[in-house]
Amino acid sequence: MPTPDLAHTFESIISAITSGDLDALDPLIRYDIIDHNLIPGQGDGLPGLKYWARTLRTAMPDITATICDTVSETDKMAARVRWAGNHIGELPGAPATHAYIEFESFYILHFTEGRAIKWWDGSDTRESMRHLYRRVRLLEARNTMNSSSTGF
Repeated sequence: MPTPDLAHTFESIISAITSGDLDALDPLIRYDIIDHNLIPGQGDGLPGLKYWARTLRTAMPDITATICDTVSETDKMAARVRWAGNHIGELPGAPATHAYIEFESFYILHFTEGRAIKWWDGSDTRESMRHLYRRVRLLEARNTMNSSSTGF
């Protein structure tokens, strides 16, 4: 499969996730895809990947993605994606912060017959979200202390 097809397929996968059109993933990803970085509650295969995408979109309904870099060869592709949106719902390990957030993910996908069959996510978005949550809570605590000290 020529390399430009991999880039187009990956762009279509990211577009389906950000738009919420998860049925559009069916011709792009094999049903038995192996996701090497499952989130809590995520099952195997394409249904599990759709679960991950729904979880992300529930937490950040206005999510956008920018594909920053891609490298591909005959049947593999690596990409860096910048995700952004308002975090209004829970992500595994991170309650809603109601803050606008951005984070990057690094992916490697293996393709067979034009469809993704293996998916690696080299990012730890859960850890990024935990750090963000802690930072938001510290700011809230500081604001509470400042507003209570103005009453004197």
